[in-house]
Amino acid sequence: MKKILFSLAMVAIISCSSDKKSEGNLHITGNVKGLKQGKLYIQRIKDTTLVAMDTIVISGDSSFKTDLQIDSAEMLYLFLDRGETNSIDTT
Repeated sequence: MKKILFSLAMVAIISCSSDKKSEGNLHITGNVKGLKQGKLYIQRIKDTTLVAMDTIVISGDSSFKTDLQIDSAEMLYLFLDRGETNSIDTT
């Protein structure tokens, strides 16, 4: 699990721009190497609670891309839910 999260952190490319307001001003793309199935949640803190801004379902292709609209700079968190698994790297 640590390898997957490290890969996710290293591979995710986050860029902000002011073009194309309809798509959002934050573009997140990445690839979770070796992941076949799961959900990736993009979360932010709102009133001391993590709130999901977007959910990306990964099924087969581990590449992902999303566009979000944010008003100001803020810390975002990526949470990977691999579902039920018998893998030893879930702890």
